[in-house]
Amino acid sequence: MIQESIKNEIKVALREKNQVKLNSLRALIAAFTNELVAEKKTPGSPVPDEMALRVIKRAIRQHKDSISQFEAGGRADLVA
Repeated sequence: MIQESIKNEIKVALREKNQVKLNSLRALIAAFTNELVAEKKTPGSPVPDEMALRVIKRAIRQHKDSISQFEAGGRADLVA
């Protein structure tokens, strides 16, 4: 299950003190929770893999859009 593997990776990122990875994984867990609430399910419910993939694809698309907008605005600091 994708949700469980992400939670395990959060533990690994904490041990490695990898802040970028940790922030990214926590953002995905928050997006999963938001998706569950939007579908009128309890936030503690397990996330089906199909929903998890949909949320991850949306997050990737949003991230790429943000990068392109920062590049267009000349904000190299935010692109990095």
